[in-house]
Amino acid sequence: MTKFKHVFLDTNVLIYHTFENFDSAKHAQVKRAFLAFEKYDTELFISRQVLREFYAISTNSKFFDEPLTVSEACSKLEEFTEVLTIVPEAELDILLPLLKKYQVKKQKIHDTNLVATMLQAQLKNIYTFNVKDFKMFEGIYVLNFDDF
Repeated sequence: MTKFKHVFLDTNVLIYHTFENFDSAKHAQVKRAFLAFEKYDTELFISRQVLREFYAISTNSKFFDEPLTVSEACSKLEEFTEVLTIVPEAELDILLPLLKKYQVKKQKIHDTNLVATMLQAQLKNIYTFNVKDFKMFEGIYVLNFDDF
């Protein structure tokens, strides 16, 4: 765990952190991970894309019986920005080669943009529950949940 001094967080981590009843096992896993991050003084990163995705999902009744209100979601965004480091989203000259190399189509562009953002910020580690979405990308490491 000590080798993970800098970690980028995917949106689903923030969702499971926020909604305890959505999936209690994943919520507990995120809580353990955050305790480990704190113990090892790991700096945590997100992008504005992650914040936008969090807002869109957390306020959507399609996903939750009791989604966050606008006020609650805005408060969570403010909370995240106080404790997490926001990195600028990737420039097109970093994103385009990834789109071509991995033949990215449709909604997969969003994950690819996160990878491009990570690479631009020189971040190698991502914490996500969508491991399969990131395994194909070279140059990044998807944290293993057994680490927590």
